[in-house]
Amino acid sequence: MLIPTQLNPGKENFLLELKYLKKSNKEKLEIEKLKALEQVAKYKSELAAEGIICRTFAIVFVGKSDFAVAEV
Repeated sequence: MLIPTQLNPGKENFLLELKYLKKSNKEKLEIEKLKALEQVAKYKSELAAEGIICRTFAIVFVGKSDFAVAEV
Protein backbone atom coordinates (compact mmCIF):
# COMPACT_ATOMS: atom_id res chain seq x y z
CA MET A 1 0.00 0.00 0.00
CA LEU A 2 1.32 3.41 -0.93
CA ILE A 3 -0.06 6.39 0.96
CA PRO A 4 0.94 10.05 0.97
CA THR A 5 3.30 11.15 3.75
CA GLN A 6 5.00 14.40 4.70
CA LEU A 7 8.13 13.29 2.85
CA ASN A 8 6.18 12.15 -0.20
CA PRO A 9 2.99 14.20 -0.44
CA GLY A 10 0.45 13.02 -2.94
CA LYS A 11 -3.24 13.11 -3.57
CA GLU A 12 -4.10 9.42 -3.85
CA ASN A 13 -3.56 6.17 -1.97
CA PHE A 14 -2.60 3.07 -3.94
CA LEU A 15 -3.02 -0.58 -3.09
CA LEU A 16 -1.08 -3.06 -5.24
CA GLU A 17 -1.44 -6.84 -5.23
CA LEU A 18 1.60 -8.37 -6.92
CA LYS A 19 1.88 -12.00 -7.97
CA TYR A 20 4.58 -13.83 -9.91
CA LEU A 21 4.37 -16.91 -12.11
CA LYS A 22 7.22 -18.80 -13.71
CA LYS A 23 7.11 -18.88 -17.52
CA SER A 24 6.37 -22.60 -17.35
CA ASN A 25 3.10 -21.78 -15.52
CA LYS A 26 1.90 -19.16 -18.03
CA GLU A 27 -1.31 -21.12 -18.67
CA LYS A 28 -2.37 -20.32 -15.07
CA LEU A 29 -2.28 -16.56 -15.71
CA GLU A 30 -6.06 -16.01 -15.83
CA ILE A 31 -6.64 -18.12 -12.71
CA GLU A 32 -3.98 -16.22 -10.77
CA LYS A 33 -5.31 -12.90 -12.06
CA LEU A 34 -8.77 -13.76 -10.74
CA LYS A 35 -7.29 -14.78 -7.37
CA ALA A 36 -5.38 -11.51 -7.19
CA LEU A 37 -8.52 -9.53 -8.05
CA GLU A 38 -10.51 -11.30 -5.33
CA GLN A 39 -7.79 -10.73 -2.75
CA VAL A 40 -7.27 -7.06 -3.55
CA ALA A 41 -11.04 -6.41 -3.62
CA LYS A 42 -11.21 -7.85 -0.09
CA TYR A 43 -8.39 -5.57 1.08
CA LYS A 44 -10.00 -2.58 -0.60
CA SER A 45 -13.34 -3.12 1.14
CA GLU A 46 -11.63 -3.58 4.52
CA LEU A 47 -9.72 -0.32 4.04
CA ALA A 48 -12.85 1.48 2.85
CA ALA A 49 -14.58 0.41 6.08
CA GLU A 50 -11.78 2.23 7.92
CA GLY A 51 -12.23 5.31 5.74
CA ILE A 52 -9.17 4.73 3.55
CA ILE A 53 -9.95 5.06 -0.16
CA CYS A 54 -7.37 3.60 -2.57
CA ARG A 55 -6.84 3.17 -6.28
CA THR A 56 -6.41 -0.58 -6.40
CA PHE A 57 -4.51 -2.73 -8.88
CA ALA A 58 -3.81 -6.44 -9.29
CA ILE A 59 -0.63 -7.20 -11.23
CA VAL A 60 0.51 -10.70 -12.19
CA PHE A 61 3.98 -11.09 -13.67
CA VAL A 62 4.92 -14.08 -15.83
CA GLY A 63 8.64 -14.55 -16.07
CA LYS A 64 10.57 -11.38 -16.89
CA SER A 65 8.57 -10.09 -19.84
CA ASP A 66 4.82 -10.79 -19.58
CA PHE A 67 2.30 -9.38 -17.16
CA ALA A 68 -1.40 -8.70 -16.67
CA VAL A 69 -2.82 -5.64 -14.90
CA ALA A 70 -6.36 -4.96 -13.73
CA GLU A 71 -7.75 -2.07 -11.73
CA VAL A 72 -10.43 -2.87 -9.18
